[in-house]
Amino acid sequence: MNKWQVIDDFWGRWLEHIEKAGSTNWGAAPMDFAWIELTPIERALFEEMRNLNMVFYPQWPVAGVFVDFANPVAKIAIECDGKAFHRDQAKDAERDSRLADLGWIVYRLPGWACHAECDEEKELFSASQLVLREICARHPVQRVRRDSSPWFSFGAAMEAVGAAA
Repeated sequence: MNKWQVIDDFWGRWLEHIEKAGSTNWGAAPMDFAWIELTPIERALFEEMRNLNMVFYPQWPVAGVFVDFANPVAKIAIECDGKAFHRDQAKDAERDSRLADLGWIVYRLPGWACHAECDEEKELFSASQLVLREICARHPVQRVRRDSSPWFSFGAAMEAVGAAA
């Protein structure tokens, strides 16, 4: 089995959990797929996505290709267009069209934008942060924390272990 077959098989096993979780909650925890290799620009963008509580899975198989990041429930794909892999704009457009025919929306960020730094002191966002924030505004892809979960409520967590808050 090559690495793409392994990744395809892995996501196939998690698909039911991911669909049940919906577009705003993890169906597979990030630690479950930490073994999937990312390029430096993908790693930087994924970190930004995690900082914004976005629910996206790396190297998601769809229509015979792998998109860099996907929320398969919302059918949103994000591609980091590095120089080495995305020189053929016609091929990318054809691929995006094929995904659109299946109901997917594809966002493409140039590689330089995927790892641009922001200036938090001046409240200036990087290009990737601006795009990611816009994606969050347009689509239900940010994590929703459920108050009833003991993992997100200190009081409930204390109660769950029988301690007084």
